[in-house]
Amino acid sequence: MHQTQTYECADASDRRGAQANGLIMNPWIEIGILAVAAIFILSRLFSVLGKQVGAEPPVLREPRPANDPALPEPEESHDERSPVFGLDAPGIEAVRAAEPDFEPRTFLQGAKAAHGLIIGAYAAGDRNKLRPFVTEEVFATFEAGIVHREQTGKAAPELLRLQRAEIVEGEQEGRYVRVSVAFDAELGDEDRLRTSKEIWTFERIAQDRDPNWRLSGVAVAS
Repeated sequence: MHQTQTYECADASDRRGAQANGLIMNPWIEIGILAVAAIFILSRLFSVLGKQVGAEPPVLREPRPANDPALPEPEESHDERSPVFGLDAPGIEAVRAAEPDFEPRTFLQGAKAAHGLIIGAYAAGDRNKLRPFVTEEVFATFEAGIVHREQTGKAAPELLRLQRAEIVEGEQEGRYVRVSVAFDAELGDEDRLRTSKEIWTFERIAQDRDPNWRLSGVAVAS
């Protein structure tokens, strides 16, 4: 009996010594320290995963069908032999002979810009903006259309999308060179949509100081 009490006293003394030296820790304190450590590690992990070194995070988009109109138009070929640029169109060699600096791709870019500008000026009834880009004969036709619209209150056509632009013919006559372009365009006309298919002919005096081409004729494409 005396021996047993000696062991109990020794065991109690050991526990008190261990507590004094910090060797035994309350289980709740251990759990609290582990929880704090886990929160710190997870917060650092999420902060790293949310960043992309050297670049912005990619923006994910749903795939669109191939025929979705919101997709960009295919880029035009830069080959001047392409029919779009019209190097092989009838009469283009005569234009290039009279106008050595004629470059089909550059011309077509300017023609497309002029197409949008002229339709916009006509729709707005802006005669001053329209006049420098057309010949006197064409201006007179557009002027008559503007006056008729003003008198009747009819809505002007709105260019929604240019679907096609292609050089189809060239011509040299006297001092003038002319180049015709086929335009297919989607127009908004009052409450309906329609496709316009026209041939616009642009002209200028060959090798003149004025580099601008002017619209000299509009015909319905067959």
